Amino acid sequence: MRFSKDERNTQRDLTSINAKKIYDSCASKDYLENLRCFFLESQQSIVDQATNVKVKNVNVISTEVDIESVQFRDDLFSISQTFFFKVECEIISSDSSSFIDSLCIFSKTMNLFGGQSNVKTFYSGDISLNDTEETLPLVVVQVSKPVILSSSLNDVTYSNEVEKIPNIPDLIKNYFGGNFSYTNVSKYLSLSLGLFSITHLERDIQLLIPICDLGNPTKMCNSGTNTREVFNQIRFPTNDFFP
Repeated sequence: MRFSKDERNTQRDLTSINAKKIYDSCASKDYLENLRCFFLESQQSIVDQATNVKVKNVNVISTEVDIESVQFRDDLFSISQTFFFKVECEIISSDSSSFIDSLCIFSKTMNLFGGQSNVKTFYSGDISLNDTEETLPLVVVQVSKPVILSSSLNDVTYSNEVEKIPNIPDLIKNYFGGNFSYTNVSKYLSLSLGLFSITHLERDIQLLIPICDLGNPTKMCNSGTNTREVFNQIRFPTNDFFP
């Protein structure tokens, strides 16, 4: 095959890259009502003696994501998400107060289109076995900081309130530093949150793109250790004074 002069110039100005194509995505606005907060076994006695609990801060510390194809639809996938929240609490009793972290958990499922792929990808230096015929797309979950809506300290009135024991991964237990208390409790904290998240499915594709310029650095590295010079480079925080 022969190319004209203009076509040859066009070929020289193109480069091939590997990118991730988003096949489907969705945004979620979840109202999470009355989530139970779990405390460590060593700290539950403090909660049982509390007269009030103030929630100071809530953060998503991890998200567990599972994906599987939907039956009779090779291009549709069911995505299960479990969010793990770290809840920073001030436990107030009649004679003292303590700051303790607790755990909240929320799970949901959705379906998204993820295309079809019949190839397997292996990378150099990565020795692994893959005998499955299905190639699953990659799930990406983005989540904002939760909005604290309400909280309440509740007395346990019947056993069903404390028998809903979730499956907590060892990674989360190790993060908090122990096992959580599920039974033999007299009080527990419930929390309502607002959560915004975006979920999308992506696969690797190869693209030809025009070469505009190489990504060369635009400034030199500052290796100086003079603290005065470093401070002089900091702009005055006007927005902190006039929000």
